[in-house]
Amino acid sequence: MDGDVDSDDASVERTISQTASKRRIADKQWDHHQHASKKRRKTSSKKDKQQVTRRQSRKRRENGERRNKTGISTERSKSRNKTLRSDVGGTTLKRTTKQTQRKETREHDNSADFESRHVDFAGDIDENDIHPLPSRNQHSRQTQLSHFSSGNIQQSSLANERANPRNKAQVSNRRSNAHSDTRRLTQRQIDATRNDSTEPNSQRDLRADMRRPRQPGKEQQEGSAIHSLIEPPLPASLSAAVIFQSLANVVKIPVHEYIQQTPPFSPAIKGVHDLCGEITKNYPNDLKACHVLVSDLLPHVRKDLSHDDACVIFKAMLAIFQKRCSTLLDLLYFNTEEGCFHMKCWTLVFKMIQHKLHNRLEEKNGLAFSIFKNSAVLVSHTLHQMIDCLYSQLLWQEWGAIERFNEQVLKCFAELRDIIGVVSPLPNLVAELLRVKFRPQTWHRSKMTDDKENDRSKMYFVSSVDPDDHVHFLMTGQRKSTAEDVSRLGKFENNVPRREIDALWCLLGWFSSTPTLSDADCAKMKSLLAIMIESNCGILTKDAAPNRHPPNQLHIEACCQEIERIAILISSKSFTTDLDIFLAKLIEKALHLDSRNRIIDASSSNAFTDSAMSKYWDGIPLSPHPQIEDYRTHCRFPFELSTVITADKTDETWCLAPSTRLLKSCCHMLKQCATLAMQKKPKWVRFIRAVDALIANLQKEEVTDSKPVEDFAAAFSITSKLNQKEDDSIIPYFRESSCLIILSCLLAREYSTSSALHVNIGLNKSTREKLLHLSSNAAALDRHKHYLQLTPGKAPSCSQSLSSMLVTAKVMALMTILHMYVDEEKEPAAMLEDFEKYLTTFGADNDADMLMYLVTSIITPLLGCCDVLDDSNKDMIDSTRSCLEAIQSMSTWLTFIYHRAQLLLVVSGTTTAPANVTSITRAIVMLGNPKFSSLVLKSFTRVLKSIITSLPRTHSEEFPTALLKSTFRSVLVTMKAGIGLIHTGNNSKNAGERDELMTIPADGYDDAFKEFRDFLSSNIISSTQSRDFNLHRELRQESALMGMYAAFCTLPLEKSARSTAFDIFKPNQYISIEDKEYLRQLRTCFSCELTRLSPEFQCCQHLAHLHMETVLNDTVSSLLDVETLLLFPSCNAKQVLAVAGNDRGTRDEVEKRMNSYRSIKSAPCLNPDEEATFIRKEKTFQSTVGCYYESQFIWLHCNQLALLLCKNQEKSNNANIGQVLRDTCADLQDGELLDMVPVVSFERECLKRLILMRAFVTELNRMQDFNLLKTITNSLLENMYFMVEITLVQKKVEGVDLESRLKKGHAMSRQKAYFTLLGSLLTFILREDTQVNSEQSKFLRRLIIGSLSGNENIRNIIEEAHEMPCFDFILRKKNNILTPTEEVHLLSMTSDLTATFLSRADDLCIHDIHRDSKALIYAMITNASTRERALKKIFIKIVSNSLLLTPISIMGHSPRAFNDLQTAINHHINYKEACQRSAPSIEPLISYRETIIAPFLTEKICLGSVNIRRISLQLLVEMLSIFSSKDLRSDEKVFNAGGNLASLMSYSKVARSLKTCLLSEPLDADEIKNCAKTLLSTPVSTENTTEMTTLQQHAESCSSANQKLELTYITLFSKWLKDPNALNLQILVEKELELFPPAEKMKNPYDVNNRNNSK
Repeated sequence: MDGDVDSDDASVERTISQTASKRRIADKQWDHHQHASKKRRKTSSKKDKQQVTRRQSRKRRENGERRNKTGISTERSKSRNKTLRSDVGGTTLKRTTKQTQRKETREHDNSADFESRHVDFAGDIDENDIHPLPSRNQHSRQTQLSHFSSGNIQQSSLANERANPRNKAQVSNRRSNAHSDTRRLTQRQIDATRNDSTEPNSQRDLRADMRRPRQPGKEQQEGSAIHSLIEPPLPASLSAAVIFQSLANVVKIPVHEYIQQTPPFSPAIKGVHDLCGEITKNYPNDLKACHVLVSDLLPHVRKDLSHDDACVIFKAMLAIFQKRCSTLLDLLYFNTEEGCFHMKCWTLVFKMIQHKLHNRLEEKNGLAFSIFKNSAVLVSHTLHQMIDCLYSQLLWQEWGAIERFNEQVLKCFAELRDIIGVVSPLPNLVAELLRVKFRPQTWHRSKMTDDKENDRSKMYFVSSVDPDDHVHFLMTGQRKSTAEDVSRLGKFENNVPRREIDALWCLLGWFSSTPTLSDADCAKMKSLLAIMIESNCGILTKDAAPNRHPPNQLHIEACCQEIERIAILISSKSFTTDLDIFLAKLIEKALHLDSRNRIIDASSSNAFTDSAMSKYWDGIPLSPHPQIEDYRTHCRFPFELSTVITADKTDETWCLAPSTRLLKSCCHMLKQCATLAMQKKPKWVRFIRAVDALIANLQKEEVTDSKPVEDFAAAFSITSKLNQKEDDSIIPYFRESSCLIILSCLLAREYSTSSALHVNIGLNKSTREKLLHLSSNAAALDRHKHYLQLTPGKAPSCSQSLSSMLVTAKVMALMTILHMYVDEEKEPAAMLEDFEKYLTTFGADNDADMLMYLVTSIITPLLGCCDVLDDSNKDMIDSTRSCLEAIQSMSTWLTFIYHRAQLLLVVSGTTTAPANVTSITRAIVMLGNPKFSSLVLKSFTRVLKSIITSLPRTHSEEFPTALLKSTFRSVLVTMKAGIGLIHTGNNSKNAGERDELMTIPADGYDDAFKEFRDFLSSNIISSTQSRDFNLHRELRQESALMGMYAAFCTLPLEKSARSTAFDIFKPNQYISIEDKEYLRQLRTCFSCELTRLSPEFQCCQHLAHLHMETVLNDTVSSLLDVETLLLFPSCNAKQVLAVAGNDRGTRDEVEKRMNSYRSIKSAPCLNPDEEATFIRKEKTFQSTVGCYYESQFIWLHCNQLALLLCKNQEKSNNANIGQVLRDTCADLQDGELLDMVPVVSFERECLKRLILMRAFVTELNRMQDFNLLKTITNSLLENMYFMVEITLVQKKVEGVDLESRLKKGHAMSRQKAYFTLLGSLLTFILREDTQVNSEQSKFLRRLIIGSLSGNENIRNIIEEAHEMPCFDFILRKKNNILTPTEEVHLLSMTSDLTATFLSRADDLCIHDIHRDSKALIYAMITNASTRERALKKIFIKIVSNSLLLTPISIMGHSPRAFNDLQTAINHHINYKEACQRSAPSIEPLISYRETIIAPFLTEKICLGSVNIRRISLQLLVEMLSIFSSKDLRSDEKVFNAGGNLASLMSYSKVARSLKTCLLSEPLDADEIKNCAKTLLSTPVSTENTTEMTTLQQHAESCSSANQKLELTYITLFSKWLKDPNALNLQILVEKELELFPPAEKMKNPYDVNNRNNSK
């Protein structure tokens, strides 16, 4: 098996030729036998033929009935093609029709002839062919694989079908045409039949070929097909996998405890004599009654049983055994119930022997004395039969395809096995029987069919126990001597087949699964194991030639499986052995076989790594005084102590498990041996001596295997997974094996009761040094010494291979973790108590430098990996991948080590720690000393540099992108864990002692901080790497980098060093727009991390206050960033459907998504940031810098910033801003203001920002702090421009599918919502602006007027602002030249923005009032005149309310908005501000309203376009109607000094304008008349009375003598309206000339020709 491939092929060819030769001999024997049988048939009498015919007819009828019961049709049972299985191995010979007819006339052959026929064949079989039929349908090359495959024939066949679909189809056709067997096997035993391959297997048993009949004619030329039975499934309780799994999981109790578990005796109704008499009377006629009687008899068997009763029971059992005398297999084959009854009787017998009742037998008891007195012979005789029965199930075809045992039979076998185990040491005895005394199987005639008349279906069976021998023993009491003294295994010699080995494992496991007597002599078991392991088909052949080729994987699997089984046998005390020569050689040969894999794997699942790193990043508390609750959720030990070596690599063991499964199996077995050896000192001394010898031999293997191999196949057939500088990976593998052998012995101390026996292996200095020396070479040791002693200068170079460095780090990391193993689930006191016991058990020493020594041994290979990564070619992807895997594993181990060390410090600080625990905590504190911690931090900065520089020059599909990112993140997490340990150690109670031992320099951490700052500046911020490489951009945007930078600022640094933290974010004059935004995002992320740490660290507070202006500006920019908002979906379903389509499928999909957003809102949110986390549904390590990070942490940052600002008492302005921040964040967390937009969405986020920004603007104007206000304006303009660019790009998206349409719909809806936010903030800024003549205010007015006029697009206006010195923002462009289509889209976006301006007309009107200008309202009227009716109506309502009503009453009468965002602004935000704001002065409003009514509206009614005239008329009507409304209280309206809407002169001017419109007929006359009626019915207040009257009544009631010209004109106007004749018109015109002199000419002050008059 271990030989060369060519030699294997030659061996296969020789086997095939030998098989062909034997087949020819067998064919000649078959012809001779057929000729002799033909002669005998001719001499038979006619009477015999008739008897045979009648018997065959009756048999066919019985078979047909039986087939009908099992679902087989009668027609098939009457088929002319009959099959007769007549071969030894269980193969089926297919007869033709003629042969079947001749057979019916030849069935008179006597049984002696049948028996002699098989005896003749058995005599011609070679010794090596006793084991029949191995795997079928296997070719010569596949034969090697069959040696190492476990399982039954059925599994091999199914595997062959899967491998070859063509064979599967052929097998299906053959199964459909196959016939049932009519001999001994019922239909429920046979699932299907199957053909063997026409090409015989090189390992096929020759007996099947010798039974093959010669068929004449054409069939003989084509070859006859041999049908084989499909083996039914093996019972689960006999499966090796199930047996050993149960044996490993279930703790086997000692045999004395098992005996004590016997239920107490309860007196039976019948006595022993009565029960025995009834048993012998009813047997065998009433087996059910016999079963009950034996069960009633069992409780009588106890130690105080009388002599007479014991003799009666023995005699009764002997009578039963003699009445139906045969072996157990024969009984079970004939009648299952009767076989179970016999096993119950044997169980009763051995129960008697257990209580020593057989010693009461005397010679006078006759045969019972001879049989039952000698218990050893009886046990051996019974075990022979049990093994024979189990073989019939395990080797199903070799034992004649007997029916599978049911659960009842197997239960009886288990009961019999359990009771025999109490009597004798079962495993060793079974091993001796199998090796020496168990004979080969052969055909035997059944003793249960003597009364049958030549019934061949029950006449013969295959067995290794001769029924005649059994009968002779029970009849005479003497064992029958046999001539053949060679055992079944002896027949095989060194060629034990693989199926035989698998069966032996099942037998050993099954007989070991019960409590049994122990046997100190394990030589018998070792002898059997040696045969199984060292045979030619074993896992490790005895005389295998050395082979350097990689072994077959099936061979490795089989080797692992069997070594694990040996370990299980040792752990179950079934195999009590020392690490003697046999096991040591076994381990050595197994490791040598495994070393040829030449792969040291360090990889782990990226998904697992990201998940673990994310958990630890969040769970590492950066606090001087962390709490234990911070660790219980995150600090989980990745494995149990008992499985640290035996854990599979696929488990979450952080790659600390052995690199191969075979090495893990060897370590498991070694650990079990060490556990047994620790019980006594002599055993332990021998064990340690054997371990040292084993390690020495492995070290010799390094030298032997290090020689280069000049073999093409060995050099190129398989390559190492890691970059190798030494000799393949054999040396690292043997180093790992040597170290794990020591660790296995160390872990065995867990089960030891005495610590004095094994002080040489423990958690002590000698073991640590031994592990490091075994896993490293001389150069690595020098390098380790350099780092440990903190020697200045460059470290010595290391020639160690990457695999060797990984082995060193793994072994030392495992040793480090073993120094800090605690159960974190327990309370602190209990945790420390158990930890003290653990340290005592494992022999921990008191060494303050132990953890520094261990961590340095991990840091050393980590830096070595960086050297390899730096020296390797960037285009060599395999080399880069290997280095990254190694770095990731090492950093992950260090993360857990630092985290666990921090936990121990926190726990030990809560209570008084014991002595051993104190020594560990002292070592942990030393681990955090400044000099060593600075070395560690600088080392990890070096690792980050190496990872960044390892990026390839160009993008490659094969480059391990995910691996590089996870490695980069794992290093950052380790750095954070190291800084966390520094803070915890500096505040622990052992810090003073550490300071005495170490000389702490003043600048202990400054060098580490500067090195990390320089790394960020050169490799991250100002990197010259190609920005076209996406991976490099992703690494630059890792927010964890800024988190680490903030963590560095928490260290005790020099003030001058910390104050320069923000300097790396200063842009130079040549920086691009993209890099400017990137710097802003980095700076914002750093500010967020800094404020998160400020509650715990005073130094972070000082640094934040020092750069507070920058922090505030970045916070405002982040809040208004459009990219952050675009991460949220829109909740405006109506707008989405308007763009995406209103069909049913689209509506259903939109409703489904809206429901999902509502469910997110129903989740309990601790802060507004969690809504972003839920909506993204992503659990990543850390969000990238920019929108993803800001969406998750910006509101937390605002909360922390508010607390930080409120603490600052020196600057009152910042304190006021902090108070605004805190109050607004509290309102947002309360949720009352956000209930108008209850769904987590884009609109809800806009509302949050609108609330905060309005509060900011109000407070900043009050404080006259215009710098931050300028930042808000700059951010609004920048993001307005960027939103335009993004929308133009999204408009280009093509596609008519549902997803594309929904994307467009959400884009348009988000655009409208964001323009609502921008428009509302811009108008609010203008309203609250106290610097109305500033450059910014002028530009904002121009922006609004230009947008409303429609003459200019937003994009051009903002680009002009970018060039103005009063603004400072960047233009983030996505389009350079606009196409005509994009120009149309830009106009539509301008329309959305102007719609927002119209909805915020009240704010713009207030701004006009402050400036005493009408420019904005004129622009709004001009734009609204072209709008749709609904928007026009809203605009008129808003303007009218703002001019006539008080601020509070406006909220109750504002028009209904189009969406939830507008509604929230109108009804909640404005109302709250109106309630909180003091009552404004009404004089400016009254004056402004007066000018709006006249001359503004009066002129617009008469001049301008038709649309402007109409909307001006509608606005005038609305104002008059609101003032005349009786639904409004008087305190809700704003009156002038006379208590009216306007003056009489203004009313007169309105009347004159209406008269002019009626005469010129530019508008609908009905509309004008309606306005005139509304005017005349407007209530007015008079001086003579307090009651209100209409304008018309007031004018008519005044006397003509005292009447004013205005009232007279109004009276004449009303008369003219009633009777519009020429006379009334002439009178009205005359009075108009008197009231309005001709010099006053109506003109449009905003006309282009009269632009100067507008001022």
